[in-house]
Amino acid sequence: MIQAQAASGCSEQIMTLELFREDAYRTECAASVQRVCSSGVELDQSVFYCQGGGQPGDTGILVCEDDRQVRVIDTRADGDSGAQLHILGDGETPPETGEVITARIDWERRHRMMRMHSCMLCCAPWLTPR
Repeated sequence: MIQAQAASGCSEQIMTLELFREDAYRTECAASVQRVCSSGVELDQSVFYCQGGGQPGDTGILVCEDDRQVRVIDTRADGDSGAQLHILGDGETPPETGEVITARIDWERRHRMMRMHSCMLCCAPWLTPR
């Protein structure tokens, strides 16, 4: 683990298992809330893709043990620690540290982004000046 005082207000990085790297078509997973920071929620594992490489971060919901749904409006890696942060919508009450939740992405949005990414990769050679 990397020790760092991150902009997220967390003092050390949690290594989130990035399930989307194993299966880009997986839409949800059970996860344990490792930490709640001022900038977001860190989970032990996630299907949410972090913003990066020109791709926007995933959006979706975290379904709490009491069936309450918490909106995730973005997913980003913290600039200082690299921790994966699930950014919550304004006014959302985060789940408790240690709570087991269901992390569920907005699949229609993710699939649109995947198709657009593939399209851009195919078109890039023709759009690049020679």
